[in-house]
Amino acid sequence: GRKRRSVVQEVAVFIPTIRVPVATDVVQPLRGLVSKELVDRLATLRTNVVALAEDIYHGDMSAVSELQRALEEYLPVVLGLTAKESRLEASVQFSWRTIDDDQECCLASAWYEVLSVVHMMAMLALFEANLKLIPRDGQNGTEKKVSEDSKKDVVDSLLRASGCLDYSVHHVLVKIPAQIKKGFPSYLQEGMLEAISIQSLAQ
Repeated sequence: GRKRRSVVQEVAVFIPTIRVPVATDVVQPLRGLVSKELVDRLATLRTNVVALAEDIYHGDMSAVSELQRALEEYLPVVLGLTAKESRLEASVQFSWRTIDDDQECCLASAWYEVLSVVHMMAMLALFEANLKLIPRDGQNGTEKKVSEDSKKDVVDSLLRASGCLDYSVHHVLVKIPAQIKKGFPSYLQEGMLEAISIQSLAQ
């Protein structure tokens, strides 16, 4: 009899818009307001994130992991600017752009920067899940079978993405004044973040 053709189904995770930071001068606005060491550290860490994020769409697992680590290192430093007593929350214009359509959003808000960083961590977790679900054979571009361990890793990545988005909604957005939020692109609005968080869990 005729052999039945096997159908290989490719499973992928939906990734909303990935946004990347745009080079921003953080030194000038903060000069004299905080220590030179802190300004230099903030500038160095952000510059590193900008550089690593540039080609992330073409990146592999190690590139994603490196960028995640850079974001995790940068986040607590930029959080320092949000402290009420520091009065630095609106001191720096932070700029981010979407990779797919190059739309840029620039706001003088450290909370916007924090939200953007956490959002990127979530998107990277989804991107990471895709890389695990669709592993490529480096030599000939053919797909390899996804192992059970990889599937567990994918679930971990999806949970991490959902956790980041949940944190964004309940711990970051609530700190941002309404007039600043008006300037946010649609994908940083509360409803969209919640929807993506739920979708991450559903996947």
